[in-house]
Amino acid sequence: MFDPLMPDIKELQENIEFLERTDAVLRPIISDESDEKILLQIESDEKWIQEQKAGIALYNYVSYLMTGLEVFVNAPYAKMVRLYERETNQSLVYGYDWELGKLLVHYIVPRIERIYQICNMCVQKNYGVIYTLKSLLKSANGIQKEFLRNEMYKYRKMIFEFTKEIINICEYMEQIEENKYFTNIYEEWMEHKVKPYILELLAAVNAGVVSDTENKLFTNVLNEWLETSYDIVNT
Repeated sequence: MFDPLMPDIKELQENIEFLERTDAVLRPIISDESDEKILLQIESDEKWIQEQKAGIALYNYVSYLMTGLEVFVNAPYAKMVRLYERETNQSLVYGYDWELGKLLVHYIVPRIERIYQICNMCVQKNYGVIYTLKSLLKSANGIQKEFLRNEMYKYRKMIFEFTKEIINICEYMEQIEENKYFTNIYEEWMEHKVKPYILELLAAVNAGVVSDTENKLFTNVLNEWLETSYDIVNT
C-alpha cells in the first residue's frame, strides 16, 4: 500500500481505488467451456465479468492491508532507494534492522510517511487480536467459521475506510493541521469503531459463539487490548 518512493498522494488514491474494485474476483465458475474460452471472456467481455463478479471489494482478500513496502538489504528496491539518494543528494536511509535484514528509510514525501505511521500504529495495536482471529478461523467450521470470516471482513473494511479517509482529506489540509487531525481521527476510530468491535468479539466468546483455545488465548488477547492505552505518544 505504502511505498517510500511514492512521489505524491495521487498514487495512494490510485491504490485505494484499486482495492475498492468489486470485479477483480469472480464467483466460482461452473461451465463446460474450456479454460482458454473463459480466459478470453475475462480479457475481453466486460458484460460477462459484471455477471460473474463476486461483488466483494478486493481489500477483503488482502491479509496485510495497510503495510509499507519493506526495503531489504541488497534487494532490487534497496538499489532504487540508493540510486534516488545519489541522484537527488537526499538521504533516505537512517538505519538498519539487522535481525530482519532491512534498511530503515524515510519516505520522499513526508506527508505520505506520516499517513503510513498512523496506519501502522493501527495495525500494530490490533495485530494480536486479528492474528488470533485468523488462527481460529483456520480451524473453525460451520456457523463459527462463518462468524469469524465475517468479523475478519468487518475489520478489513474498518481499517480500509480509516486509511481512505485520511488520504482523501489530508490532500486539502495545511501541513500545520496534520498532527492534530491525525491524532483526533486515530483516537476517535479506536474508541468508536475498534473498541465496540473488540467488545463484540469478547461477547461472542463469552456466549460460546466462538470456541476459545484451552488456555483462553483469544479472551486474554481481547482483554489485553481493552486494558492498554491507544493514545498517540511521541508521534
